[in-house]
Order: sequence, then structure tokens, then C-alpha cells
Amino acid sequence: MKHYKTQISLFSGLFYVVLFSFTLSFSAFAQKATIKGIFEKVPDGAYLSFPNKYFDSKDDDSDFLIPIDSKGNFDFTIYISHPQIASFVYYVKNNAVFVSCDLFVSPGDDLRITIDSSLKAENVKVTGLNVENNQLLNSISHFDDEKFIGDTIPDRVYKEIQGIALHNKNVLDKYIKAHHPSKEFTKTWQINLEYLAPEVFYAFEQNNKFRNQKAYARNLNKWKQCREELFSKIKINNDDAMNAPYYRRFVYDILGRKKEELWQEASGANQEAFYKEWYNASVEEVGKLFIADNTNILTEKIIQKYYTGKSAEYAYAVFFKQSLDDENNKNLPQIFENFKSWFPNSDYIEQFEPMISKIIESNKKTLNDKMFFVDNENKFKSFDEVIHQFKGKTVLIDMWGTWCAPCRKEINEHSKALHDYFRDKGVEFLYVANHDSHNSENWKKLIAYESLEGFHILASEALTKDIMAKTKGQGFPTYIVLSKDGSYELSKAGYPMKREVLIKQLEVAIAK
Repeated sequence: MKHYKTQISLFSGLFYVVLFSFTLSFSAFAQKATIKGIFEKVPDGAYLSFPNKYFDSKDDDSDFLIPIDSKGNFDFTIYISHPQIASFVYYVKNNAVFVSCDLFVSPGDDLRITIDSSLKAENVKVTGLNVENNQLLNSISHFDDEKFIGDTIPDRVYKEIQGIALHNKNVLDKYIKAHHPSKEFTKTWQINLEYLAPEVFYAFEQNNKFRNQKAYARNLNKWKQCREELFSKIKINNDDAMNAPYYRRFVYDILGRKKEELWQEASGANQEAFYKEWYNASVEEVGKLFIADNTNILTEKIIQKYYTGKSAEYAYAVFFKQSLDDENNKNLPQIFENFKSWFPNSDYIEQFEPMISKIIESNKKTLNDKMFFVDNENKFKSFDEVIHQFKGKTVLIDMWGTWCAPCRKEINEHSKALHDYFRDKGVEFLYVANHDSHNSENWKKLIAYESLEGFHILASEALTKDIMAKTKGQGFPTYIVLSKDGSYELSKAGYPMKREVLIKQLEVAIAK
């Protein structure tokens, strides 16, 4: 069995935020755990990942930088409320060293980690209190998807993942016999490994399908058969698994991927059955509601269908986090009220309520006289006509859509700052909404919500196609800098936007 010993832990990348603080608190009932040690050769960096921490506290972090002094010493303190799986990660960039070791950290732990000058994973040593829980280190194998990317049938990846799952079970069984770890360790790791195969296979399948969609559609039944076989061995809703990182990732996967699956049903031959099952209504009765919000209401329905208890509470938290990150705020206040009625004592209420309150206030905004709606759809058929309309002006063109999460996020983060910077400096702002001709009401609401002052065009499909073809735009959002002489170029700011780059580009255009 191949061990991917230098691969980053599967648990550490879900909600990755780095915090430059040495002492962190999980809750009012938390206790201190200390992790200290020495690198005999100082790496470029190291961090500890606590994948369960984000939704177990009021802090929005799960990964924490480990401060290392010039001699390789480090001393890290964290406050935790219960024993849990963590990953100790260090890396050297030039030598492509990336090592992840599994720990099991409990309240009151005082662990000492020594890493010799080779920086090899097998030479990491852990001593101290509860050491019997912290000798797994790099023994657990993780799935490396690189050699399977693009597979059109599931046979190879299914066999590989099943082999890894069996290998890890044997490793854990031998470890328990040899080291006699705590009951909490045994329960958490056994449950965690139960969810490895279904979570990893499902995540790979759902990502891989976009690489060859026709082949995936052709072989869908084969993928579903493997998936359903793995799902049949675990509980979709399992409050006893809440301390298992693979289960938590599985909940995250279900919320996102089931929604994608249902979108396909809503637009395909099973449309009538979809609306009947999920909305208890006909296409005619709920069609407009679904078009206006095909994400948030549907996600809540998925939560209510599949989860109860602590798992449902956690699923709501994952949902709120994702929606807020994506600036997808449609119906979120009402859904949050539903959540509060279901979980009136949840710690997540305090965590998310300030952000929901801001949404409620923003929803009260209305259109103003600085928001100009150009005759839409029928007026402009080509980019040349748009250029002619703004002849002699420097214009930042934002190609966006109400349906586009990255578009909304970029608008929220940068629009006001750009308007403020270029106020009275001769820059016009043109927002071109794409693939939204069926959604004009929500389009105007979002303009008011985001306070998008400037010019607005609700583009026809022909106009969208022409602009993207002529500018060679690759997706949404796309930013175009239009100069006074009618010349234009794509933004050089990239995605996510480097605002200072776009500002310099616009300043050059102004000076022409």
C-alpha cells in the first residue's frame, strides 16, 4: 500500500484561515492544550490544523501558524473543549517538502514534538501527556487523485479508495492493540475512517465529472452504483460522527453536490417530479420562485430532508458560511429565522446574526438617481454600439450576473472602493448583467442592495456573446477598461482582483 506521507492532510483545506496569534479559545468551557517542540532544521513554515474548530467556536479559523524561532523552537497553546483530530504540518518550499502528521489533541495535553534534521515524516517523534493518542502521525494513507483525473468510469478510483480504506482500518486496529489509546481516540478515529471511502469517492466523482461531462453522463449509472454501495455502509445523518472530520466534509459535500444534481433534474425530463418532490407544487406554481432563488431555499430543503439534531445544526452553519462568503443573500434572513426557531440555543446564532442583520438593512435600500438604466436588451446588439454610447469617456465595464457568486463577491469587496477612489476623476462605471434577461426584478434589487451607482445594461445573449468574443473574456466576472478613444483591453488585475493593479490600469487609460 502506498503511503502519501508528504501529502497535506485531507482535513486542513476546507475553511483555511491563518491566524498570527499564539493562544486561541474554543469556548467558555475550553481547557488549555500545549504543543511545543523543536525542528533540528528550521523549515519555511509550519501550522496546526483543527478541522472541527471553525464551527465549534465563535472564531472563524481552523488553521494556525506555528511561530518558530531561529533555533527551531516552537511553543503553541490552544484552548479546546473536547478531544479531536488535528494535523501538524510543515514545509520547505525549494525542496518540495510537505509533511502532514495526524495528532489527537485533548484538553490538558502537553505534547513535545521533535523533528530531526532530515525533516522526514517517519522521523517525527511525539512525547508528553497522552502520548498514547499521538503515535499515528503519518501512518494513515490519503487518496492522491492525480493519476485518476479524467477517468470516465469509476473502476480504478473505486478500487484504489477501497484499498486505502481497508489499509487504514488495519493500521488503526494494530495501533489500538499496540498503544492502548483513550476511548475517545478509538471512537473518533474508527468513525472517521468509516466515512473516508464514501466522502473521498463522492468528492472525486463530483469534481471529476466536469472534466469530461459527456462521458460522465454516459457512464452515470456506473458512478451511481459505486457511490450508492459506499453510502449504504454509513449513515448520512449521524450525530455520533460529529467529531470526525471526514463526516463533516461529507455533510459539506452533500449540501453542495446534491444541489447540483437537483439543478439538473429541474431543467431536464424529470422537472415535474422534481417540483412535486421538493416543493410539493407544479412547475407553474413554483417556477418563478425557483428562478429567483435556486440555491438558498433548495439548500434548506436538502438540510431538512437529510439531517436532524446536531448534524442539521452543523449543516445550517456550513450553509450560512458558504452563502455569506458567496454574497448569495437571497431569502437568507427568513432561513436564519427558521434556524433560530429550530435551534434557539445554538451558539451559531451569535456567530451569524450580525451578518444577517446587515443583510436585512441592505435589503431596505432602493434605487437612486445615480443608477442609470440604459434601454436594455433591444437597444444594444453589439459591443461596437456600447462603445459608441460611451465615446470620449473612460469606462470600467463589469461583465457580471446575479447568478454569479464570484461576481457578487468581487462587487461587494471592490465596487465601493473603486467608486470612492475615482470620484470626480473622470471614470464611468458600466455594469453589464449577463444571462439575466429572465431575472430583471432580482437584477434591480441586487443593484440597489449593492448600491451600484453607474450605468446598467441587461444584456441580450447576442450582446454577451459579442462582447466576450471581441474582448476574449474567459468567464464571469470579466472587467474591461474602455478608453476615451474607443480602444479597450481586459483588466490585468486577475481573479481574485488585485485592486491596485486595476487602479493603475484605469489611471493610464484616463491619461490617454
